[in-house]
Amino acid sequence: MIIGMNVKAKYTLAAAAVGWTFLASQWSGKGCDFVPQSYALVLSHGQPNGSEGCKAESDGPQYTDQYDK
Repeated sequence: MIIGMNVKAKYTLAAAAVGWTFLASQWSGKGCDFVPQSYALVLSHGQPNGSEGCKAESDGPQYTDQYDK
């Protein structure tokens, strides 16, 4: 699949992956599991705002909009 792509498409895909990883790392810094939770939160919520993050629960970190670190 990637072999048949033109150069512009490859750079676009690489830039999207870098951007997605950057945003996922912001969620990870707010208590969320990096993979897969942070990547999924980028898709469902975008960049975290000041009150969003994850709280530790018995079954793992869970999203909250009442994040207080």
